[in-house]
Amino acid sequence: MSDDWKKYRDKIIGLGENSARKSYYPELQDKISELETSKENLLTIINSMSDALFIHDTAGNILLMNNKARYLYQIEEDEIDRVNVMDLIFDQAIYNQIQLIWENAIRGKSDIFELISVSAKDKEEIPVQISINSTVWNGDNMLVAVVRDFRERKKYEEELIAAKKKAEENDRLKSAFLANISHEIRTPMNGILGFAELLKQSDLTGEQMGNYIQIIETCGFRMLNIINDLMDISKIESGIMTVTLSELKINEVFDYIYDLFKPEVTKKGIRLIKNTDIPLVICTDKEKLIAVLTNLLKNAIKFCHLGTIEFGYTTKEQSVQFFVKDTGIGISKEKIEHVFKRFIRGDHEMSPKYEGTGLGLSIAKGYVDMLGGEIWVDSELGRGSQFYFTLPLTKTEET
Repeated sequence: MSDDWKKYRDKIIGLGENSARKSYYPELQDKISELETSKENLLTIINSMSDALFIHDTAGNILLMNNKARYLYQIEEDEIDRVNVMDLIFDQAIYNQIQLIWENAIRGKSDIFELISVSAKDKEEIPVQISINSTVWNGDNMLVAVVRDFRERKKYEEELIAAKKKAEENDRLKSAFLANISHEIRTPMNGILGFAELLKQSDLTGEQMGNYIQIIETCGFRMLNIINDLMDISKIESGIMTVTLSELKINEVFDYIYDLFKPEVTKKGIRLIKNTDIPLVICTDKEKLIAVLTNLLKNAIKFCHLGTIEFGYTTKEQSVQFFVKDTGIGISKEKIEHVFKRFIRGDHEMSPKYEGTGLGLSIAKGYVDMLGGEIWVDSELGRGSQFYFTLPLTKTEET
């Protein structure tokens, strides 16, 4: 080694006879320590980010990624060299579009965009927002991608969209309900007022007066039923409806309901069948059980014009299953899932062809839920309907 090179080397690393030159070496060590500390601090900051961060070249080769990125995309630290950024993009058809964004970023035009990415191992789809910028890494232009996981936001957006649709549907149903309820109230009210006016005539016979009074009474009961339905659904929705449990002989309830509806069904030309299992005593709310069966039977009578209506019960393992079956017009498949919702009727379109507020089935479901049971329906358009509901069996066979 020449003397000139030796002097140059000594000047750099602090060797040689001159003590001032020797001081260069500890200063260099201090600078290296400072750089190492700065590097550790920088990595700590990068790894503390709540978003994933990638530094990669324009070919997609990853130079650096933080802990969030490794966790989000299921990449181990020793696997970085084997993973390309493009491997993490769900739709490879947008490769050219991504390349254009990268090229623009290298030119200084940053961009923010959204896409569907996938994890490296199980290929789980991850909706993300990506902010892309450029940086200089060892003298070369590189790309810095900050990736934000949008799964929660997407879920929230979907929930908002679903809630908006539900609100719009509820608003539509309420509008249809208000139009229908106004018709339901006006009809009996007109009957009451009209025939009350006729009763003022002095030349009416006793038979005419009796007929008019009967019509007024019928209209009054119809209005009372409407008001009762509105009050019941309001109590159910507000949670102030109470349950009163008592021991109940099911067959006695069925005898009462059969006698109640037999004249109306016979008048309509329909056959009413009562089908009961072995005599049972259960503990439930008598009024609510009668209300559920009454609503289901009224519904069957309304939409059944010929054939039969059958109601009864069978015993299951730990419950009693009640049923009301009819040979009426039935319900289409797309409307079955809506029949127990508020303001929905069997004809669904709130047509004036059938009377009713559209609350009967929702009240029935509310009562069954309160009594610890389930309610459902099997039906086909033009082939009748079969409504079922269960109640807990809390008493054994009657001795």
